[in-house]
Amino acid sequence: MTHMKKSAVKMRLNCSENVRNDFMNISDIIKTDVLVFGGGIAGVKSAYTAVNNGCSAVLVTKSTDCASNYILGFNAPLGLRDSAELYAEDTVNGGGGINNISLVKTLCENAVSEIEFTEKSGLEFDRSKDGYHLLKPLGCTVPRLAHIENRTGRISLEKFLSMAEEKGVKIISDAMLSDIIVENGRAIGASVLDLKNRKEFYVCAKSVVIATGGIHIAEGSTYPVSMTGDGYAAAYRAGACLTDMEFIQFEPCRCIYPQKLGISTTLLAKGGKITNRYGERFLLKYYKSEGDIQKDVLAKLIYKEITDGKGTEHGGVYLDLTDIDETEIKENHSLYYNRFKNAGIDITEQKIEVAPCAHSFMGGIVIDSECKTCVDGLFAAGEVTGGIHGANRVGGNAGTEVYVFGTTAGKSAAEYAQNADFESFEEKALPPRKKAQNKEYFENIKTKLRAVMSENMGPVRNGENLEKAYKTVCGIEDEVKSFSAFGFDAAVSKKECENSALVCKCAIYGALLRKESRGVHFRTDYPETNPEYKKNFLHKKDFI
Repeated sequence: MTHMKKSAVKMRLNCSENVRNDFMNISDIIKTDVLVFGGGIAGVKSAYTAVNNGCSAVLVTKSTDCASNYILGFNAPLGLRDSAELYAEDTVNGGGGINNISLVKTLCENAVSEIEFTEKSGLEFDRSKDGYHLLKPLGCTVPRLAHIENRTGRISLEKFLSMAEEKGVKIISDAMLSDIIVENGRAIGASVLDLKNRKEFYVCAKSVVIATGGIHIAEGSTYPVSMTGDGYAAAYRAGACLTDMEFIQFEPCRCIYPQKLGISTTLLAKGGKITNRYGERFLLKYYKSEGDIQKDVLAKLIYKEITDGKGTEHGGVYLDLTDIDETEIKENHSLYYNRFKNAGIDITEQKIEVAPCAHSFMGGIVIDSECKTCVDGLFAAGEVTGGIHGANRVGGNAGTEVYVFGTTAGKSAAEYAQNADFESFEEKALPPRKKAQNKEYFENIKTKLRAVMSENMGPVRNGENLEKAYKTVCGIEDEVKSFSAFGFDAAVSKKECENSALVCKCAIYGALLRKESRGVHFRTDYPETNPEYKKNFLHKKDFI
């Protein structure tokens, strides 16, 4: 194998400024076979699987508020009219034909086994008289979404966390990935910011898995603000490639009034209606029903209706669920019914105003079907990776992705670790201090970045605005690098700024390179899909 055991070498630590005085003694550095970053299902399954395959594992989580908690269910070819082949065809068609076929095959062929594993773990998916109760997500030709009530992610995550702890996974909460430490082209550990005890520490590992999820990339994003692109940026700095960064999926129907709340588009297939301020079901000019539309197209059509001046009072369109059978909403979509009911809104009786909001990220770390990156010993899984979904993610595939590739990454990282040695640590002198800024300064920078992305990288884009946005983000990135941080909290915020700026820069650069419209990427100056761009753009350190 290419990662045969080597003699131990000294490792130079890339110590973050202003937290150096809290550095642990060399003898106190944590050691583990497999180090996993990310507290969602992909990360937890990776750590659990690594231990189940004979390795020790440390799981580092930044926040308990992760996107996995909001997974309604996940796609698997369980129906009589379904198959792994049809599932793959839907995924590639939905992705604009630029998906990594090897990853799609892995996703679709392993989905059923994840259903079986989850049920063997003691959880039970909802059933009907004909078998599994399957919902039909946008982009799927047949019902395919298996679910546990409509809280599959939250219920599964709680179960998998319990299983991981029972297996001996060491969980370190309230801690943030700072940097992957690489020696001679191999990932051999990481620096971590302990947000609870306000210090930096290090983990020496034989293999590393990044499963940190997506990013709160724009104003009004559906994702937690704690998701600042840490995994994308750390992988990039370590030498891994990123791909498909221009593809940001917008949740078409985010409630903006009476209160900002998330709601599932699966209700459109059950009879939900969308109307403009004049009560017109404008989508029926293009489609038979609202439930027949891909998410990317739905977001663009709603956005266009709003910008054409036909939106509602609060800048959205109406979502009307009042004609849907109450049992469907109150039982099969209880998560959303209860969420709105707790806010004083009964979606079975009143319309709500919705608009597209930044949601998931199609792009990310380049991996192969075994979750390996181009950096030896570094693996990745879940939304932090790119290539699976191509230009648009089919509804329900977010869940399948984290289950399937979480397991795959854990197996691959364990196999690697069993054929590798630990490396030794060596301290490194600090660089000269720069003029320091406080936390508030860096927090304001994050707000500026999100505003730039909201204004220029929405569902509809154009080259002129992209050029301006790219220059702005590059300027912000240079400004952040010109300052050090005053104190630990500022050091954390500075790192988050650096991470977010890098992701934003790659996203805008990819959008500039892609002179066409495909999937969730739509340019008014290049409105047609161009066969010449049936390809993927790669982003590598020092390339842009």
